[in-house]
Amino acid sequence: MEPTIRIGDNVLMDKTYYVNHDPQRFDIIAVPAPLVRSYDSTTPILLKRVIALGGEVVEIRHGDVLLNGKKLEEPYSVISTDRDFGPLTVPDGEYFLLGDNRSDSYDSRFWRPPTIKRADVIAKVTEVNRK
Repeated sequence: MEPTIRIGDNVLMDKTYYVNHDPQRFDIIAVPAPLVRSYDSTTPILLKRVIALGGEVVEIRHGDVLLNGKKLEEPYSVISTDRDFGPLTVPDGEYFLLGDNRSDSYDSRFWRPPTIKRADVIAKVTEVNRK
């Protein structure tokens, strides 16, 4: 998630936030590492940013994220990639996630299936403290 979250940063997460709220675009969320579809205290987790919501078409062209054919304006720092992706229609109730370091992030572009279900969201990142 560099440059937003760096190795060694302390991250605070709220495991109860999504009990009463749905994930929103640009939220940073904790999810179990793909292929690990049940969560317990030993499950590796990933921190990724919500980019596309259910029903939206997402693609990446020349480093730009497109939602429903329009460039997504991202209000945070991103390390771009030259790798294209999609288009992909995100299923209802699911989310397409990307890391902010697009050139070196294991995220929805590489997962099968490429989306995360609502039930797989563990927590919302609420604060990042630099060391």
